[in-house]
Amino acid sequence: MQQAIPGQANTVRCDVVHKTTAEPITSGQVTAYLRCSEGAQAGKYWDAAGEVWSDSEVSAGAMAYQGGASWEVQIAAGAWLPGASYDLYAVESGNLNLLYTEYIVTWSAPTTGKGGPGWTYTLTDSSTGLPIAGAA
Repeated sequence: MQQAIPGQANTVRCDVVHKTTAEPITSGQVTAYLRCSEGAQAGKYWDAAGEVWSDSEVSAGAMAYQGGASWEVQIAAGAWLPGASYDLYAVESGNLNLLYTEYIVTWSAPTTGKGGPGWTYTLTDSSTGLPIAGAA
């Protein structure tokens, strides 16, 4: 499983191997497909050319060989939605598909703030029971 950061371009990787021999594919043209499996665009495919979500299967981009069986592609910021998960798969020009689908989830850095719920205190004078002005 890979993680992607929402709202920015992310490079994703997958191993591409011959579907019957499991030998790494080291040359040819490999195309990535990114389908949103959970989230606002569930069931749709990322269209790299138009940088939009599509109801039909379209390319998320051409992959570049990285060595061994590893291939990678950079996918634009618009594809990565907070709280979504994705399936990434690749097809080689000779239809020698990879053996598995890579699962990707989006990740966000923790936000800063006050934290959880707090308490409100009123500092009072023990003799009168009245609030003390300006106390912090």
